[in-house]
Amino acid sequence: MPKKLEICYLFDRRCEFIMKTKKDVLLVDDDHVTAAVIQHILAKEGFLVRCARDGKEALDAIRSRTPDIILTDLVMPKIGGEELIRIVRQMPDMDDVIIVVVTGTILEKDQAACSLPADAIIPKLPPESMHNRILKVFREIKESGRITTRLQAETVPSLPEGRIVKELLALREYQDAVFEKLSEGLVLLDIDFKIIKVNDMAAYLLHKNRADLMGHFFSECFADEDRKQVGDLLTGLFSKKDPEYEKKTVIHKNRTLDLKLTSLVDPITRKAVAGIVLIENITERKDLEKRLRASEKQYRDIVNTVPDIIYHLDAEGRFLFVNFAVKELGYTCEELLGQSFLSIVHPDDAQKAKLVTGEKRIRTRKTRGIELRLLPKETKDGRIYNVRNVPVLITARGLYDVKDHDIQNPLKRYIGTQGLAEDITDRKKMEMMLIKAKKDWERTFDAITDMVFLLDKERRIVRVNKATIERLCMSRQQIIGRQCREIMDPKSHPVERCPIAKTVRDNLPHTQEIEDTNLGGFFICSSSPILDEQGNILGYTNSLKDITERKRLESQFQEAQKMEAVGTLAGGIAHDFNNVLMGIQGYASLMLMQMDPVNPHFPKLKKIEAQVGQASELTRQLLGFARGGKYVIGSIDINELVAESAEMFGETKKEITVHARMSEDTLTIEGDRTQIEQVLLNLYVNAWQAMPGGGDLSVETNPVVIEQSEAKIHEFEPGRYARISVSDKGVGMDQKTQARIFEPFFTTKEMGRGTGLGLASVYGIVKNHNGVIEVESEPGKGSSFHIYFPTSEKALEKDKEGKKKIMRGTETILLIDDEEIILDVASELLATLGYTVIKAKSGKEAVDSYRRKSGEIDLVILDMIMPKMGGGKTYDLLKGINPEIKCILSSGYSIDKDAKEIMARGITTFMQKPFDIAVLSQKITDALAGSKKK
Repeated sequence: MPKKLEICYLFDRRCEFIMKTKKDVLLVDDDHVTAAVIQHILAKEGFLVRCARDGKEALDAIRSRTPDIILTDLVMPKIGGEELIRIVRQMPDMDDVIIVVVTGTILEKDQAACSLPADAIIPKLPPESMHNRILKVFREIKESGRITTRLQAETVPSLPEGRIVKELLALREYQDAVFEKLSEGLVLLDIDFKIIKVNDMAAYLLHKNRADLMGHFFSECFADEDRKQVGDLLTGLFSKKDPEYEKKTVIHKNRTLDLKLTSLVDPITRKAVAGIVLIENITERKDLEKRLRASEKQYRDIVNTVPDIIYHLDAEGRFLFVNFAVKELGYTCEELLGQSFLSIVHPDDAQKAKLVTGEKRIRTRKTRGIELRLLPKETKDGRIYNVRNVPVLITARGLYDVKDHDIQNPLKRYIGTQGLAEDITDRKKMEMMLIKAKKDWERTFDAITDMVFLLDKERRIVRVNKATIERLCMSRQQIIGRQCREIMDPKSHPVERCPIAKTVRDNLPHTQEIEDTNLGGFFICSSSPILDEQGNILGYTNSLKDITERKRLESQFQEAQKMEAVGTLAGGIAHDFNNVLMGIQGYASLMLMQMDPVNPHFPKLKKIEAQVGQASELTRQLLGFARGGKYVIGSIDINELVAESAEMFGETKKEITVHARMSEDTLTIEGDRTQIEQVLLNLYVNAWQAMPGGGDLSVETNPVVIEQSEAKIHEFEPGRYARISVSDKGVGMDQKTQARIFEPFFTTKEMGRGTGLGLASVYGIVKNHNGVIEVESEPGKGSSFHIYFPTSEKALEKDKEGKKKIMRGTETILLIDDEEIILDVASELLATLGYTVIKAKSGKEAVDSYRRKSGEIDLVILDMIMPKMGGGKTYDLLKGINPEIKCILSSGYSIDKDAKEIMARGITTFMQKPFDIAVLSQKITDALAGSKKK
């Protein structure tokens, strides 16, 4: 072994031996003189003494080597003796260490000092006594290894310095008590950032024992991520000349700690001499803040999802808070904050809005039900946002700086208003719809032309429509609350037969036709129950539909059907009679043409011909009644025709005074002038006969316009009409007579004075001209007939008058008729006129003949009414053979609808039976000439 290493080894062995044989003493005192004296005394006694200036250095020495004895002062900088003792007693493996206190501050009866976990307490004063006691204690330790008797503290001499010490001790005790009782942790640091003092709360918060903390760097208490930041903060603080506060929040052992750091600066050197750290456990506060933030977020989320505007105003009515609902008006929450509530209110509602912005009432007195209109945001280009003024319903309450239960406190201060603006746009629309529906229902109810009653369960009237009020000629107030039977006529509407009485009995609808003399007419009375969802009776409805006019129209319709049937019969008779008259007229004409006028039979044949004319006139009236047709259609000036006919009739009947008043407007119609004259003459005669002693006859014309509503009632076609009114002051007629005056052969005159065809033919002619005839009459008051003819825009035609001449010819004519007598007499008449005649008794025979001889035949005379194949079909077949066929249509009827349809296919000439030879020759000439011209 090298000599140097051997020496070191021997030295270490010696040191180890010395340490094992000598007690290791750690002397802790900041007084160098006292420490040196005590070190000298103990060294002489054979103790190994190490020195430390304060508790901090003592802890470092203890951690490097555990002493056998600790001799410590109490009052020292940084870590004091008392704190050091308590830390050592808490350290592991330190139970056998003997602790001796040497101090000049122990007072007699000082409970705190006596309770120190020390083995002995030795006062420093006086010095001689201190030295003796130290020697005594340590010699006992040296001999026995322990202290058998705990030494008692002695009284500090009554010197002025003693009083000062007492006061200083009392102050220090107070400070220590405050230090320990703080709810926050408090840590004192030296200039190296090591812990020199710490209270229990700090140790608890740092999750360490006080012994483990003392003397350690403060930053080592924390995790790596916080350690450097805490160290940097301390470095920064200790480098400053003026004390400042720094804050740092750290998470330590699942605790959130708020660190407030500052430094103590020496007022002379302006250097930091110590550091103070205040540790506050803000875990609960942070958790509370977190929950509060979550709760606030949840609250805001809820508030902001509410479609209604929730707001908070200050005492001046400015927004402090408003939810996202204002976005519907185009605003953001931020731009409204600080703005007046009135800035978004319609100017017309500003006065009402002040009730909201200044609302100071609370609880049940809070404002509710104020309706305002809020203005949408106006964009920069002047356009209004995508909504119009929004109606809202405001609910608001006042806010105060005291609790609700202290609201009567006279010191309370109004701080604002909070409220809710509910968008009632949809509700307003619904209200408007309900109002409109109610008005529509009321208008519909009043538009019903039937009388309608709404009754309650006791059958009292609760509502009636307008038609009921007008028909009853009573006010609504006079009707409401009464029962139907009090208003309707009980005699004509007995209670036992009333439908409403039946409905009350069985809860079923009932309908009955009644005649009410009080209202004057016929009605359909209907009643129904009004039931709720469960089928319980709420009331009844009762309606009366006036069918008086319908009854009248039904009667008229029945009369019209009867007249139609009679007219059809009369037309058939007239047609057949005309065929008979044709034979008589034809043979009379043949005989007259072959007879010398001086022949005694010539006048007789003329009379026969005149009688045929009278009979033909009679059949013409029958055909007119039967609506068989119009003879010669043309434009007629009604004013001229009526004036001329009235003047002529007045001249023939001197006992009658005729008053004619013609319209200033020109009234033109389409019709047969002769038939219209016949209508007027029949009415004049009827009026004259109604005034046997003479009287006044009034005739007037007027233009009228028939509207759609009137047309349905009076069987008109809507349009313009010429009305002819003929009125007399005669005997008049009752209703029964009026119902039959247009029947053929009905007359009120005595036997032999009338045929009963006058008014019947009037009716037929008027109907045939698409007109309407009405009559008004009362017994003893005279009668008025009103005739309506549709007006025409065609120009008036001049009458064609001329003397009838017999025209002759040599053409070949195909004569078609199913009557043998007509064929015979007509063929003879034609032969007399020079024509060649081919006869055919049926349509089929005529077609066959025409197919064989169409090149020879110049004209066809065609009967319209024939069995099997009628005139229309026959003409079509003939025209199919020769499209240029010339034809005269002949019939015992007048030119009616059927005749018009056939003639529309190409026939230009119509000839009605019976006809004489002059008419026949003229018609043939016209047909042949018209065809050639065509």
